[in-house]
Amino acid sequence: MNELRLNLGCGQDIRPKEDGWVNIDRREGRGVDIVRNLHDVPLPFGDSTADYALAAHVLEHLHDWEVLVVDVH
Repeated sequence: MNELRLNLGCGQDIRPKEDGWVNIDRREGRGVDIVRNLHDVPLPFGDSTADYALAAHVLEHLHDWEVLVVDVH
């Protein structure tokens, strides 16, 4: 599988790297690949590189969630 899948604000919901997941959270933790505040956009990925983005229970915690959504799009 060569897809890049972003797990934004993963918390403890760590997705497997072997399935293409990059786990991103604002705090270090077991399985977190990138420590980053999601208010800091653009994210460190080039245009058209991610195939899928998951932000489960995340957007309601961001003041300007629209900025993140536009960047991911």
